[in-house]
Amino acid sequence: MRKLHVDINAASKTREKKDILDIMGVIVGIYGPVELVGDVIDAVGGVDGDRRCHVGGIEVYEEYVIFLVVSSNS
Repeated sequence: MRKLHVDINAASKTREKKDILDIMGVIVGIYGPVELVGDVIDAVGGVDGDRRCHVGGIEVYEEYVIFLVVSSNS
């Protein structure tokens, strides 16, 4: 999750004030186990509001996988 913060920090610092109207935002896509999805959502939630606005907003798209193990005790 640290990489997410580093990338968003880098994106927000490289933008100049005149570019603010061209910013379209950041999309974070997650596909994996429920725990991974939760960790990424927590990391995105940890980005402060000013930085979130500066990069044009952050949207999260998630899909998660639940593994079921079925065994037969015959």
